Amino acid sequence: MQSTNQSDVALMMEIQQGNIAAFEMLYNRYFKRLCAFAIKAFSVEHPADIVQDVFMKIIEKPHLYNSQYSFQTWIYTLVGNKCKNEIRKQHFSEPKSTINSGQYDENFPDLIDSKLLKIKVENVLNHLEEKERQIIILKYEHNLKQHEIAQILNIPEGSVKSCLFYTLKKLAPYFKSFEKP
Repeated sequence: MQSTNQSDVALMMEIQQGNIAAFEMLYNRYFKRLCAFAIKAFSVEHPADIVQDVFMKIIEKPHLYNSQYSFQTWIYTLVGNKCKNEIRKQHFSEPKSTINSGQYDENFPDLIDSKLLKIKVENVLNHLEEKERQIIILKYEHNLKQHEIAQILNIPEGSVKSCLFYTLKKLAPYFKSFEKP
């Protein structure tokens, strides 16, 4: 019986050997997080379908993963690219103005037990440019490092750093009312 503490790379190596239980572990570890990422970063309507397609590719072609690279970065990149392709197919030119929060509420970090803050965050994220929204979500909801975000979005790490700086500066006034006295 496998340990649920196995690294992503170890699980992928087992998947490459045909171990379905290892696949189920990775699937359970990432599915909800990737759906939340697809909804919030790309405003896709059917995130579960997109993430499911990515996992189907993994089970069909596990040899495409190179264990020299971070599995987490690789899978987020796959989901991001799939979302972009889906958006292109549907000819969307702008992100949706609202997101159905019920689809990802359980994935929100439990920072403050306040629906008002959640609503405020959603509204602010919806008004960011797509790249800004993606970077903020990957950094603060998925806790990825700047170099991982750069790899996922295929942009220089310096661009991630400057986008984080300017976006946080831009967002600060929206959250003044939540500061503690």
